[in-house]
Amino acid sequence: MSQVFLNTTQILPHDFQLEIVKAFLTIIVLFVTIFVSWKFGQVQWNIYQKKRETDIDILQKFYLLYGEFKEVSKMWRVIKEKSSES
Repeated sequence: MSQVFLNTTQILPHDFQLEIVKAFLTIIVLFVTIFVSWKFGQVQWNIYQKKRETDIDILQKFYLLYGEFKEVSKMWRVIKEKSSES
């Protein structure tokens, strides 16, 4: 019985070292995964923001041009009515 106990005490430090190595590798994988996902998420978010800014800019230009078109069409209608009265 003392031999079995001795064998387990001899194995225990090796198992403990193995568990330390496993834990260290797990922590490394965890940090690498967090870093990669953070970078990927940040890139995706920047792309989304840029697309949204572009969409808003295009929409503002569209409304500006549409407003000018409506203004010109109203002026055209007034000029046309005045010319038909004369």
